[in-house]
Amino acid sequence: MSFLRRVSIPKEFRKLGEETIREQYAALCYRVVNDKVRILLITSRGTKRWIVPKGWPMSKKAPHEAALTEAAEEAGVIGRVRKEPLGHYTYYKLMDNGTEIPCVGTLFPVHVRLLRAEYPEANERDRKWFSHKKAAKKVDEPELAELIRKALVPPKRRIATKPTRGSIKRRLETKKQRGEVKATRGKIKPE
Repeated sequence: MSFLRRVSIPKEFRKLGEETIREQYAALCYRVVNDKVRILLITSRGTKRWIVPKGWPMSKKAPHEAALTEAAEEAGVIGRVRKEPLGHYTYYKLMDNGTEIPCVGTLFPVHVRLLRAEYPEANERDRKWFSHKKAAKKVDEPELAELIRKALVPPKRRIATKPTRGSIKRRLETKKQRGEVKATRGKIKPE
């Protein structure tokens, strides 16, 4: 499995052997409301734990596209996915037959534009928006929680200040030097 060479995985996973570890593509679905990041989590079908949408690689789809497809199927997400992953996390996936498979999840950010009311797994899962801090507490996987805590923190918003007389004069002088404006009788005329 060539993907293991690209990621750092815990020692207990390395002991299992590359042939037993599987890769999945996951979507960290988010939106920004009032300058605060909100993370969309869904419940797993069996245990009803809070998780992010994820699934197996898909033929003829790039990893980020597969993550977006899973978000659409499992959470009804319509949005935009970035090609660059936020990182990787490890977990054991409980299969329908009761076995657990060691997996490495590659997490892609998905900016949610809309949520569909009807989607393929709507009757099997719940979905809910959380702050990134609360979302990190809700998921069971420590590496995923860390990725959620560190990812998508919005930049500090610049506070617009009222221009001062001095700042207006400095900008006007700069524009005059560039030849962008000329002053006549205290009034400014654009060139």
